[in-house]
Amino acid sequence: LVGRLIAGLLTIDGVSVYGITDPQRMSERVPTLAFNIAGLSSREVAERLAAVGIYCWHGDYYAVDICRVLGQQPAGMVRLGIMHTTTAEEIEQTLSAVQAIAATV
Repeated sequence: LVGRLIAGLLTIDGVSVYGITDPQRMSERVPTLAFNIAGLSSREVAERLAAVGIYCWHGDYYAVDICRVLGQQPAGMVRLGIMHTTTAEEIEQTLSAVQAIAATV
C-alpha cells in the first residue's frame, strides 16, 4: 500500500515526497512517508486533509535536523502512516484528497 500511495503522490503536480520512492527499494523503507504540496504549509495541508476525514501529522515531528537538511524548516512536512488496518480504498481516498488540495494552489 505504501508503494501505491507513493506512486500516486508522485503523479500529482506540486507534490514532493521525501525519502525512498523507487519501487524497487520499497523493502528498504517503513510504511510512513513525508510529503509537501508547493504553495501550502504542512499545517494547511494537514487541516484540509482532516476536514475530509484523513488524519495525519504536520511539522518536524521532533526531527529538526532532518527537516533542516531537506530544506523544510520551519514549516516541516506532512506525515502519513499506513497501518495493518489501512485499506486500498483509504489509499485511493487519500490520493483523491491530496489531488483536490493541490489543484487549489
